[in-house]
Amino acid sequence: MKKMLQLMAALLVLAALVSCKSAPKEEKKDLYYGLLGDWQPTVIAGATQTSSLEQPEVSFRDTGDVFGYTGVNNFNTIFRITPEKSLKINPIIKTRRGGTPEALALEGAFETALTSASRFEASTDTLTIYGADGAEVMQLKKLPPKAQ
Repeated sequence: MKKMLQLMAALLVLAALVSCKSAPKEEKKDLYYGLLGDWQPTVIAGATQTSSLEQPEVSFRDTGDVFGYTGVNNFNTIFRITPEKSLKINPIIKTRRGGTPEALALEGAFETALTSASRFEASTDTLTIYGADGAEVMQLKKLPPKAQ
């Protein structure tokens, strides 16, 4: 009888271990909803982009930092998001290099679009930023990771 109870207890422990091990792992949730990474604008509201101009880039990091290149100057700032995908980007701090009128116009449109962000949608390779009025202010493509 004692051996039978020991055998049943061992089977119960084994069954409990097997059921715990086979339980599916919980997927890690992307708290940034696809926003993180390096992006380059393909469309900026109010801007004319030409291949002759250096193109802006922006990087969002999990530290809340945003940094990049406006096409003329380097910049940085911070951002906040909510589960509703609202996006707030603080005013930009940037270097003060000069550029052509066309390059400075692109820089101004890029900076305005970025700091007017209110909401965003991100997929694997596309990021769309919307202003407070719901209008699209910028569309960006994902850049490959930079070599370190």
